[in-house]
Amino acid sequence: GRARRGDLRNVILLLLEEQPRHGYQLITEVGERTDNRWTPSPGTVYPTLNLLEDEGLITISNVGGRKVAELTDEGRATVEEHRAEWTRILDAYGDPEGAEGAGPGALRHELHRLVAAVRFHGRDPESFARIARILREASERIESEGTDTEAGREQAD
Repeated sequence: GRARRGDLRNVILLLLEEQPRHGYQLITEVGERTDNRWTPSPGTVYPTLNLLEDEGLITISNVGGRKVAELTDEGRATVEEHRAEWTRILDAYGDPEGAEGAGPGALRHELHRLVAAVRFHGRDPESFARIARILREASERIESEGTDTEAGREQAD
């Protein structure tokens, strides 16, 4: 499912309590902690960071050419007050069908991972070509294994 209104804001604050992070680190951390079931887009993360700065909950500074967000004292107090509730947001993205198991849940999980990987690594003409080659090879392998499985079933009948 989709994140509810305010979930991203709260999760960002929770993650920033652990350590200062820039936007891309926040995106990948949310993805990792949810087994890529939820990977917020840059178009939602960066405006949320600006909003949190306007609210006085974080400061944003330039570190090594990147804008790094860090909690203010008010931000830390807010996280402390809501920690248990906000931790459940990430926990709620567990896959009831099991990401490693069979079934549509596992397939959906892997497709989400694929989309996230392409989104974050497909940024220039060289990566476009490389990713297209990888996807073509994966499609061909799926098609050939599907054919092998169907042939095996026909032989067993």
